[in-house]
Amino acid sequence: MKTRHPRSSFATNCNLISSAAGLAMCFVAWAPCGAQVETSGGTNQSPTSPGQGPLVVGGTTEPDYKYPWVVRDGGACSGILIDPSWVLTAAHCVEPNASTNTFSYTRTDPETGILHQETRGPEQDQRPNPGVYLNPNYKVGNATPDPDQDIALVHLAQPFDINPVLQTVGLPTTPRKPGVVGTVANPLSQGTTLPQGQVAVFRAPIPPDPLSDALSFDIPTSTANGSICTGDSGSGFVTVEDGRAIVRGIVSAGLLAVGATGCVVPPATDQFFTDVYAYHDWILQTMKATDVSLNGNTRVRWQEGNRFPGNPLQPPAIGAQGTMSITCNNPNGQIQTMSGPLNVVGVELGANCEIGQSETIVCSANPNSMNPAVINGFSMRTSCTVIGSSVQSLPFSEKQAYFSGAIASPSFGFFGCSREFTCSLGAPIPVNGLRERQSAN
Repeated sequence: MKTRHPRSSFATNCNLISSAAGLAMCFVAWAPCGAQVETSGGTNQSPTSPGQGPLVVGGTTEPDYKYPWVVRDGGACSGILIDPSWVLTAAHCVEPNASTNTFSYTRTDPETGILHQETRGPEQDQRPNPGVYLNPNYKVGNATPDPDQDIALVHLAQPFDINPVLQTVGLPTTPRKPGVVGTVANPLSQGTTLPQGQVAVFRAPIPPDPLSDALSFDIPTSTANGSICTGDSGSGFVTVEDGRAIVRGIVSAGLLAVGATGCVVPPATDQFFTDVYAYHDWILQTMKATDVSLNGNTRVRWQEGNRFPGNPLQPPAIGAQGTMSITCNNPNGQIQTMSGPLNVVGVELGANCEIGQSETIVCSANPNSMNPAVINGFSMRTSCTVIGSSVQSLPFSEKQAYFSGAIASPSFGFFGCSREFTCSLGAPIPVNGLRERQSAN
């Protein structure tokens, strides 16, 4: 984090173009779409210094694939991807001359160990600070940036490819609720690079309102599992609400304890986050977007269904290694597609398919995975602002769920309609005892 200080108070519209060959890859189980730079796996980064113990944000490390929306800038900060072409970060991270405004990610495939990485630069818009949109109320040059105002957007010259290791988060459309747990993930800890494939994770509940105000919130160190540290500025505080990853806060500043070396630790009490909901309208106006266009009129997500019996230690949600994808196929042959993982909580793909386009939704579980979860449900919810919503069950097999159909009716757009596809994952569902008899034999 660049500056810390005490204070007195306080689905994505993804229009990605790929070839027909690239589309075909999405239909094969565990064949990710999207361009990645791939190198061999390994743990060649420096871990912790001898005798210091793990230098992590929250006292824990987790696989980086579980946080596919994390990006890093070319300086000493992080950001959060809210659209393939837009990064949300702290304003003090991208002040004029503070950064190159370039963002990248590094992610490791949990099964193969393959390293995926990409970099994108800012839009060259002939302004003194290319691609950057600072909150208009933010005061540039302050040695102690105010968390109430410390938020910015960066418009990228070329969108990131949305693929199983890089995803977006949703924007909040309602005020924050105390008690909801969020996380901050960072591949750095106190400026030290963690081993490949690992991120440091800070985890804490949203505090009660008396600890915060409308524009930012403070998280006491005593309620968190650890600390915000140097290099975390601009990171997203991400919750999972109704199955969707939502960015609730942006890391702004914290109060260092006497003798601390880059982290907020006792007896310091506060770690400060700019409230993203407070800037919801400014974000959409800057992006020239709406909630509907950003989320997409066609969405796909996964959820847990039919838990495996006899496993009391099973986590709240279990996914399968594999992919889900959305394709909008124009009548002229142009293909727009994106894909995502079936084993990361909070992921939701969103696209804007138009009248006359054919929608194709695929969920493919990897048949070679050691994960026993399979597809055990597939549904489509159609929601229209005027005529309400309905849910339709769709056919599926344990390894693949598939839907293809055209948006033929102009009423789909006229009535503000959208489609949400859900793939359920978990234990196989027996049919008349057949599977039990087969397993017994």
